[in-house]
Amino acid sequence: MDVAWNSSCDYADIVLPATTQYESADQFATKNSPAGTFIGINQVISEPVGECRSDWQYYLDLAVKMGYGADFWNGDIDAMREEYDGRRRFLVDGFRKLGLDCFEPLGAFYTFPCIKSTGLTSEQFCDRFLAAEKVAVIPGSAFGPGGEGYVRATYAASMHDLGEALERLERFLDSLKSGLA
Repeated sequence: MDVAWNSSCDYADIVLPATTQYESADQFATKNSPAGTFIGINQVISEPVGECRSDWQYYLDLAVKMGYGADFWNGDIDAMREEYDGRRRFLVDGFRKLGLDCFEPLGAFYTFPCIKSTGLTSEQFCDRFLAAEKVAVIPGSAFGPGGEGYVRATYAASMHDLGEALERLERFLDSLKSGLA
């Protein structure tokens, strides 16, 4: 879908008036950001013109017509924000309960727990955690020298997966303490 009339519209059977990112309250994902891949939420800053609707509204209409409407987001930004807030608090609290200091992020989908207490570098920690427990986190050192001693973990995952990751982290930390990892 395009938000502006261009040459591809000349070949379309149907042209739907789509909103720009400034006219819709949608989710979005990006892969090529300096901050990495993340999911965000657009806020409406301008009312849509005429009958324009967001891409997501068109996708949802099609999904409903095909019988898959329940598999899509219901459009409630406040509920989505509350869901991610709960995941953020769950993960930050989980790290802290396991003895890892963790700054509470206010605007990202990532946490940055301190792993200095393990005696491992960020890269060693990530490599060994992945090998031992099959959980991937990103070395803090990938974000510059100030990130050494930290790892980046996302909370853009299900509560079930976050809980499983914390259980595996607890097992991994216990094995480090006992000299097994």
